[in-house]
Amino acid sequence: MSELGIEIMLDKPRHLVLNLNVVKDFEQATNKNFWHMDGAMTGTDTLALLWASLNQEIKPPDKPLTQREVGEMADGSKWAEIDKKIAELLAQLKPKEKKGKAPPLAKDRT
Repeated sequence: MSELGIEIMLDKPRHLVLNLNVVKDFEQATNKNFWHMDGAMTGTDTLALLWASLNQEIKPPDKPLTQREVGEMADGSKWAEIDKKIAELLAQLKPKEKKGKAPPLAKDRT
């Protein structure tokens, strides 16, 4: 992942970012709790997350993207790539596993 996020090619190279602004925008757009999604995303969910994430790299004076604009960038030929990149984005929420062995548990000495 680059400093700007996960790169994705849509109408041009863009970056997917995951932060609390994305969560808020997703929840407002879908009326769903981001933290309680069961992993099965609808097309509406995918579009809302893609839109919210892409808008994080848009800085004034540029205008934010609309969901319609993002939907037009995301034509059927890009769906597999979009699914892959969103999965990478959401994988950032999982705790990273430490390499090596876990320390032994303390024994009860009583």
